[in-house]
Amino acid sequence: MKGKFGRILGNFKTINGDNVADKLMEEGHAVAYNGGDKDNVQKQHLANRQKLIDEGKIPTPEGMTLTPNKHNTFKATKPPLRKKKSKK
Repeated sequence: MKGKFGRILGNFKTINGDNVADKLMEEGHAVAYNGGDKDNVQKQHLANRQKLIDEGKIPTPEGMTLTPNKHNTFKATKPPLRKKKSKK
């Protein structure tokens, strides 16, 4: 099956028969998206990330301070990499 942008979509199962996407959402590593407002999806991603940090399941990203039970802000410690202009 192909999605709206022509990418191949699939439902993967674990060796126990569980749907991988459902498992990832249960554990807080993914968020369901069925179209619509992406701001709500981003909020859920941030809430999931904070929960995983607070539970010690993932490390606190560099540049982020750990404040349990609060949405922590992330401040990049390095500027993003820029593509070098190619010389002609």
